[in-house]
Amino acid sequence: LKKINSIALKTVLDTQLKNSILLEIAAEIEKRQQEVIAVSEQDYLQALENQTGTEVLSRLKLDAAKVQGCISGLRALAELDDPVGQTQ
Repeated sequence: LKKINSIALKTVLDTQLKNSILLEIAAEIEKRQQEVIAVSEQDYLQALENQTGTEVLSRLKLDAAKVQGCISGLRALAELDDPVGQTQ
């Protein structure tokens, strides 16, 4: 158990670095938004062709609003307090 805790401590990133990574991911998605939507459309059409269920199809289909929601979510996550290491 001590070894696991030691390994876990080594893999914890500091809050500033984690937030920076989240913001970089959001910026990259925003920059490549049209590409993300195009690839999603290909996946959707393939799934449709394979007669995938409607509940899965609705999750596969990304449009500009869903992508923007992802970007906003990542940015909002970066604004939250980091709960790592906190106890109640």
